[in-house]
Amino acid sequence: MNIAGHASPRELLVPTFFVRTGGLVFHAPSDVIYAAPFEASTVELAIGRIPARNERELVSVVDKIMQYENRSYPTTSLFVADAFDAGNSYDFASDSNGMIMSLPTDWKQADNLSTVYLDDYESVSAAKQALISKIEDGMSLVNFSGHSDFSYWTFSGLFNKNDATALNNLGLPTVVAQWGCWNNYFTSGSESLGETLLLSEGKGAALVLGSTTLTNASRERVFVSILYEELFKDDATIGSSFQVAKRRYRTEVGNDADMLWGLTILGDPGMRLLLLK
Repeated sequence: MNIAGHASPRELLVPTFFVRTGGLVFHAPSDVIYAAPFEASTVELAIGRIPARNERELVSVVDKIMQYENRSYPTTSLFVADAFDAGNSYDFASDSNGMIMSLPTDWKQADNLSTVYLDDYESVSAAKQALISKIEDGMSLVNFSGHSDFSYWTFSGLFNKNDATALNNLGLPTVVAQWGCWNNYFTSGSESLGETLLLSEGKGAALVLGSTTLTNASRERVFVSILYEELFKDDATIGSSFQVAKRRYRTEVGNDADMLWGLTILGDPGMRLLLLK
């Protein structure tokens, strides 16, 4: 586990590498290279970053990890989707439904599965209220698909850093999977949304998956279907599932630098989504 953080807004206590990614973003921060010095799909160990600035933040994250491992909501999930992108004829709700199909049977039962799809609500504020309420009820997994940036989900502002800070899920941390652009970018002058979710004391998330660069939604859909096949196996850790999924993606899809280098873990890769039996 790579424990790192900001000594000041722009200084990392443990440095990262900037790796060549796609055609639009030539280089993006990636700790993956620590575990895969030659090829991102040949990751030799699971790696994650806890971007704590001080002991208090680090202790808070560790406490949330322990709370998550002892949670009483083992199969609950919330799937969140952006509105239909008419300009690109892209359906994020369809992506989310496909990801849900990769869940184990018990996770797909009505009592365990919730959705907040922006197109299903009369307003962004109504969708935001539903999303926040579900997180505060306690969720094992929150999965977002859509447009995003360093500090928000959806261009319409469905969920942002202020919302993350204001969450009231004390003692009920979640794991967040963000399938959009930039949300885990940890070298900016201010916290990314992923960092805010992880570092919020006593609430928010115990671990956050996300990207440090631009991503392609259709490729993310493929990656998630592979990842979720691995993630729900008995005794699989989130980090080991990430390793295997990247290897499989490289073999089955190709050498996609944005996905292989850009997708990162903020938190402890040794965490499990399933409770130990």
